Amino acid sequence: MKTPTPAAWALAALFCLSPVYAEEPSAIVLPPAPGLGGVFVSSPTRTPPEVKVDPALTKQFQEQGFLVEKDGTLVHKKSGLKINRELLKKTGVDFGPDGKLLYTVTKDPFDTQFLPGFLDGLLKFADVQKLDPAAVGKQLQASGVPQVYNGVHLVNPDGTATYFGLMLFYGLSQAPGDHKLTTSERLRQGLSGERLSAALGLFDSAYSQAFSQHAADVGNKDLARAFKMLSADSARPGETAIDFQPYQDLGATVVDARRRIEVESGKTADAKAKAEYDASAKALDALSRYKYHTDRDLPPPPGAARPLAGPLGLPFFSRRDAAAPPHTALPVILKVMDKINGKPLTRVQQEAFVKSFPLGEIAWNMGAQDLWREGLQGEDVKVAVIDTGVAKHPQLDKSVDSRQNMTFQRPDSIYGSHATHVAGTIHAIAPQARINSYKALDEGLFSGNERLSMSGEQIDEAIIQAIDKAVADGNQVINMSLGGRGNPSDRLSRKIDEKSREGVVFVISAGNSGEGGINTPSNAPSALTVGAINAQRRVKSFSSFGENFDPARLSWTIKSVFLAPGDEIVSTTKGFLTEGENYGKMSGTSMAAPHVSGSVALLLQGVRRFDPALDPVTMSQRIQGALFRTAKPVPRNQLPPEVPADQDFIIVDPAAAYRNLRPST
Repeated sequence: MKTPTPAAWALAALFCLSPVYAEEPSAIVLPPAPGLGGVFVSSPTRTPPEVKVDPALTKQFQEQGFLVEKDGTLVHKKSGLKINRELLKKTGVDFGPDGKLLYTVTKDPFDTQFLPGFLDGLLKFADVQKLDPAAVGKQLQASGVPQVYNGVHLVNPDGTATYFGLMLFYGLSQAPGDHKLTTSERLRQGLSGERLSAALGLFDSAYSQAFSQHAADVGNKDLARAFKMLSADSARPGETAIDFQPYQDLGATVVDARRRIEVESGKTADAKAKAEYDASAKALDALSRYKYHTDRDLPPPPGAARPLAGPLGLPFFSRRDAAAPPHTALPVILKVMDKINGKPLTRVQQEAFVKSFPLGEIAWNMGAQDLWREGLQGEDVKVAVIDTGVAKHPQLDKSVDSRQNMTFQRPDSIYGSHATHVAGTIHAIAPQARINSYKALDEGLFSGNERLSMSGEQIDEAIIQAIDKAVADGNQVINMSLGGRGNPSDRLSRKIDEKSREGVVFVISAGNSGEGGINTPSNAPSALTVGAINAQRRVKSFSSFGENFDPARLSWTIKSVFLAPGDEIVSTTKGFLTEGENYGKMSGTSMAAPHVSGSVALLLQGVRRFDPALDPVTMSQRIQGALFRTAKPVPRNQLPPEVPADQDFIIVDPAAAYRNLRPST
């Protein structure tokens, strides 16, 4: 995907009072990719080498309606579409020296019984390959398609469509229905959050099947199913509607915002303001060059622009190689933009801008930007992460104050992606909070050393040791995305109740076992128990619920479950399951808990501002009370039927909790 050349309309900035949007075509159009400008230029014309093709294979291609050109390009006679050799090779298949198809890694022969479906699948990718990411990106934005949905980015910060955006746009042209409608009209026929999430997942699976599993025929089936879901004909009662709000071209917006900030920086004599302007401009420059889902790129079609050649014929670093902007810059940029503009951005403008950052969707989903505007970023609040050990990461390094190990793991293996993912979510919501890592768990198979693994009793001991150390270190919030079977009177639960009485807020994941009761230690009476909802704000089926028997009290106990996003959450990771600069997607109540921990950090800063002399216990009680009073109850008919009638499920609203905590004037 290349740098777009913005049209004149796109030069409107976020700061404009009257938003200007791109005109839509009268119907869905699949434009060919023109020259794609930017740092890319046309390569010198070269005659590709002639490819030998086995006569029997040529006949099979012909039977499937394809001609074979001298360079190995497959031309579909009916449509004229071309499957170039680069696209073919990306599937792990290529012509061998004998002219037959081989798997490029193993050199095993390709089983031609799969050829019909394989070619049909590649035709769809070849058709998508022709699309201009800049033109499609503009149409998606002008139609109000969310920039990112459920962790999947559809539009890059420069305004170009990602692989997923291209597939969505293409899929709308393939879905059953009236093809004379515009993009917006087809979207508003009823595309729901549930079907969009499912289609995006199938687009991901189709790419993996075609280009990682050498099975474009299987990927083709995923695409067919995804395209069917994009039709209003597949809608079912009770689906969640998407609010399609058009927004201005991100590429032009980011560039224009950076230029305006640079101008203001040159005017001011205030050192603090200048530092904020310069940091904002630098972050926006990085944002404008950042790309999402580069591991899902399609090779450019023949004749498309190529990167400039550098020394020794190596390409210069392209825009996709740019590092992500620091998340800590986002609240500052919003502040600076409001100052320059004279008033806050509109809600639609804010959403598009915030979500253009790698951790922006997390922040937006919790309404963190509203609390940032109140001057709350978690300053002077310490948050402990008792987990698998927070790894070093470009986004986290300046926020993590300490890393301590309570396990048998040695230094080179004391960091885990689970803990790093959790810490990234806390950082996304409370960028100035100080994070302290306490490793009390290993990541099982990922630890790589069974001899250093721990028994259940040893794990409990390590967690208790971590709690004591975290409290002694002054952490006011402790996130524990962990748990197992047990009861509210277990030793670990009693330890949490003990430290809660000192004013420490424990935020603990409910568990991922569905019916059967809340996991230990989240079932501790004093802990904030956190379950998971998805992008449609529905409770995930894996999120634990139910009653727990307490042997110490000889009774069954019920806990209210606070709910936060925990499905397909993209956050920082150690280096596997990653996308781009060490970001990965994980699901579970483990991912929901840090949404609440980060929010509590913001509220703690706010309460201290209202009453600096307030003692920790009262502060903790007020925050937990405000969260409970302002949370939104989930309707009974949206909960599993097995949920006890007296168990509350409530969706956290940090901004409302802050308003509830604010003294009346």
